Amino acid sequence: TGSIKFDLDIGEDVRHQAASLRAAMGARPVWIAASTHPGAEAAVLAAHQQLLKERADALLVWVPRHPERFDAVAEQVSGAGLALARRSHDQSPAGVAVYLADTMVCLTIFLKEKGVTRQSPGKSRGQVRAQKVDSHAAPFN
Repeated sequence: TGSIKFDLDIGEDVRHQAASLRAAMGARPVWIAASTHPGAEAAVLAAHQQLLKERADALLVWVPRHPERFDAVAEQVSGAGLALARRSHDQSPAGVAVYLADTMVCLTIFLKEKGVTRQSPGKSRGQVRAQKVDSHAAPFN
């Protein structure tokens, strides 16, 4: 594809982590808010709350762009009244509305997943752009 995020060959250990996470997520719709910036939080939360009205079992996997944003995003999710699990706390994504992927390997794990819709920042902050991921080298089958 020409994008390192999609073309990167990931190792067996990351594939194992990915398989474990996918099993914990179950068979429900999953979308990823990837590499978000401070202006995007409100749009991401609003989009997920709207999706939850139609699919109460939907899971948002949120990967903030910068590690210093992890706690602020967690506070906003909790403040919105959504159930949250954090990867850095070894919490399972099962049964929650938002899984905060707050470790450095997370984006690699989730961008390689086939059939997941991911969000990335639009040209202006606070804008959400969706992209369907269809990677043939996905760790989840």
